[in-house]
Amino acid sequence: MCIGYILALVVIFSQVFNIFTKTKLCEQIVYMEKHHGKIIEYTLRKNDYNISDLAKSMKVNRRTLYNWFTHEKIKKEIVFQIGCIIRHDFSQQFPEMFSSEDFTIINMPKKRRIASDEGNFWKNKYLSLLVEYNKIAERHLRIV
Repeated sequence: MCIGYILALVVIFSQVFNIFTKTKLCEQIVYMEKHHGKIIEYTLRKNDYNISDLAKSMKVNRRTLYNWFTHEKIKKEIVFQIGCIIRHDFSQQFPEMFSSEDFTIINMPKKRRIASDEGNFWKNKYLSLLVEYNKIAERHLRIV
């Protein structure tokens, strides 16, 4: 009877060990299948980053960015540059490439955001003037 318990424990242990090794194998496969371009594109789109602005900041054209989105592997330097420009810590998505200390620059004061806020000011100003213009034009058309 004691031997039966021992055999049962051995079977359970071997099954747990197989599950553990299969899990490790799955993690390695997921690591191998990680598509850098798709991850970067998803991050940009999820956070509403402007592709044109990113391209200008990187001194490349938009087509180059879209080409990078199709690449399964992207150079560490490019990923780092994108992360710094958009102020995103890619060490979470690419722990094999970066540590969180690599992206300490993103915690620095945000100068780019000020320019963006200024752009929003002028955009809002333009839209309010456009609404006023349309009201005046509509009144003018009623009179004529």
